[in-house]
Amino acid sequence: MGLIVVAINPAYQQNELAYCLQRVNVKAIVSPEKFKTQNYPKMLLVAKEVCPTLEHIIIYSPDHVTGTHRFADVEVSATKAEVDAINAEQNKISCYDGCSIQFTSGSTGNPKATVLSHKSLVNNSKEAARRTNITIENKICLNMPLYHAFGMVMGQLLVFHTGSTLVIEERSFNPVKTLEAIAQEKCAITYGTPTMWVNLIEAQHRLQLPIDSLEAGVTGGAPASSELFKRIRGVLGFNDIMSIYGLTETTAIAFQSIRGEDNHLAETTVGHLGNHIEAMIVDENNMVVPFGKPGELWIRGYSTMLSYWDDEENTKKTLTKDGWLKTGDQFVLREDGYATVVGRLKDMLIRGGENIFPKEIEDFLMTHPKVMQAQVIGAYDKVYGEEICACVQLRDGAIVTKEELIDYCKGIIAYFKIPRYIQFVNKYPKTTTGKIQKFRLRQQMEDNGVIPKTPKLL
Repeated sequence: MGLIVVAINPAYQQNELAYCLQRVNVKAIVSPEKFKTQNYPKMLLVAKEVCPTLEHIIIYSPDHVTGTHRFADVEVSATKAEVDAINAEQNKISCYDGCSIQFTSGSTGNPKATVLSHKSLVNNSKEAARRTNITIENKICLNMPLYHAFGMVMGQLLVFHTGSTLVIEERSFNPVKTLEAIAQEKCAITYGTPTMWVNLIEAQHRLQLPIDSLEAGVTGGAPASSELFKRIRGVLGFNDIMSIYGLTETTAIAFQSIRGEDNHLAETTVGHLGNHIEAMIVDENNMVVPFGKPGELWIRGYSTMLSYWDDEENTKKTLTKDGWLKTGDQFVLREDGYATVVGRLKDMLIRGGENIFPKEIEDFLMTHPKVMQAQVIGAYDKVYGEEICACVQLRDGAIVTKEELIDYCKGIIAYFKIPRYIQFVNKYPKTTTGKIQKFRLRQQMEDNGVIPKTPKLL
């Protein structure tokens, strides 16, 4: 039809929903009646007041709600002439046209509306299927939401290439329900972000469900540590755990592990550069650096976004005139096409002139047997500019002191990377897609007096 589908997170609250609808001038929306505590007809009718382009609210519901349409009624409302008119539009559609708007996670602020093409989505999912070696016999337990690029490409679209069966155990991720679904349906493959994998490991450690049908898993959405890979193999009982790296702006996947590759390679890299995709690493002056040297990763190819919707300023900041997409991630690219993530440039800390990437410290802290997760943020310091604060989540029932963790670091990591502040936490602030929001975590630590407040600029 040539329409652009806009994927909306069902967990959004009123203001978030209204922001997204206004941002891309949505004309019609199809929605369930409820999700958890949200009453969608009510929310959408309120949003309609501030989103003048929104004309049609279509609800999956047996009952009619004033101001909306029932989906069942819409299904049978088209005349033959209208159907013929839509069919006549087919030959006007190009594979290069935008067909999907995916909102970024909002882990650093308001989400941006990323426009993806037919070509990028179809081919990215095809490449993902090839590298994971998923077949028609496999069942995939899909934890990733379909409004997210990861879930859309690796789930919804991938099965059109493979003929595989998707098992969707719940409308939102629940580690116990996931494990039960894997056991009951004999799923061969499942996906997750690092946080999801941690939750699955903890749940399986308690429940010991029969999940021996699992053959492989894919982790993405954020970097995973080598220690997490080892825990997955040890507790969930399968060997092939593969990484993917990508952004919403790269249609989910730019680098991906190849199933069956060496475990050490899978653990220490984010995989091999995708076919028909170019990558280069540049320094602060946008000059290409040699293989093995760190710098910002730039990507170019069929999978890069067309633009941010109606946002020329941010599009120009992210896409160069010759098609390179600036990822904002610090990478090391190897001659063999594999790569490692050093960290997010926006997350980099500068302590007394030393550049420090939180991921290195987080990965090390997770090697401690009592640590489940660790997140490192910067703390204002009037002498060094920034100090290091580690927010640590312990395993169930584990007890460890701050002094023990500091001693664990001494002699292993450089002195200037040892956290000045350590705070034990039960959870982290996250986006609705499960990504940890470090800017909110830092604000929480400042508000709670754990770290000094950053002085306000006059």
